[in-house]
Amino acid sequence: LGTAVFDRCQALTEISVESTNPYYSSENGILFNKDKTALIRYPTEGGKKTYFIPNTVTVIESGAFDACSNLEYIVIPSSVTTIGNFVFNGCYNLISLSIPGSVTSIGWDAFFSCASLTEVNVDVKNPKYASQDGVFFTKGNKTLLHYPAGKTERSYAVPQGVTEIGGGAFEFNRTIVSVSVPEGVTAINAHAFWNCRGLR
Repeated sequence: LGTAVFDRCQALTEISVESTNPYYSSENGILFNKDKTALIRYPTEGGKKTYFIPNTVTVIESGAFDACSNLEYIVIPSSVTTIGNFVFNGCYNLISLSIPGSVTSIGWDAFFSCASLTEVNVDVKNPKYASQDGVFFTKGNKTLLHYPAGKTERSYAVPQGVTEIGGGAFEFNRTIVSVSVPEGVTAINAHAFWNCRGLR
């Protein structure tokens, strides 16, 4: 199966795989690889508000939850090490997300268009990522990776010590009016403030 083959299939409720298929499997209508170590696609209209990813999963493939607007919470187990690109793209009602200490790779724009997301929390034991007041950083807070679109504060001061603002970091936040960037920041990457309609 190629990348993003089920993207924007808005009425999709289940994906079923024959038990004899040597490469893929399904459980409760959700598509996995054969041994369920990779979650490939959660149906867009899965119906649930909370989904607990099985603890066999080590990889959440790119776009796995694309446009799953019913989901408010996705529980990621400590077995997961890799989260692909655009994984939660268009999960408009996703409220909160916790990244376990096991995750060492998160793809580009994983939280794109998560309009209701208010916080990304990272386990303090994570060797690569961190969070501060629900804002997502690299470990040591050198790069601000994501400021959730659902945060309602009207102003934000990027913490001292940050040297880089990641691509799409503030995108889709409609509430924020002002952002204070400290002297130490040397790079502001592509689309950092894209669609921040209230930014003055």
